[in-house]
Amino acid sequence: MISNGCLHPLDIATMLNIGRSLVTAELGRLEKAQLLVARKSATDQRRTELTLSAAGAAICDEVRAAMAAMLHERWAQYEPDQIRLCAQMLRDFRIG
Repeated sequence: MISNGCLHPLDIATMLNIGRSLVTAELGRLEKAQLLVARKSATDQRRTELTLSAAGAAICDEVRAAMAAMLHERWAQYEPDQIRLCAQMLRDFRIG
């Protein structure tokens, strides 16, 4: 989420359907670990803008590469039509 651009804690809470306090606590841990940077919005001082730090972006890249390798390995046993059907079903679930 954050790797796709600057987000706000409320956006993350809404997207994940969880409370802001939980998101704030987890973001605090990530900031303390120097994986993200939180700063006040230049346009609205009440809002916090989130971006990944260089270390956070590197870890995000590693996780994406590992996930891609795992998916490639696991999906190898399925036919392309089966994969397309699964992808469509997941899109349908996401849309609701």
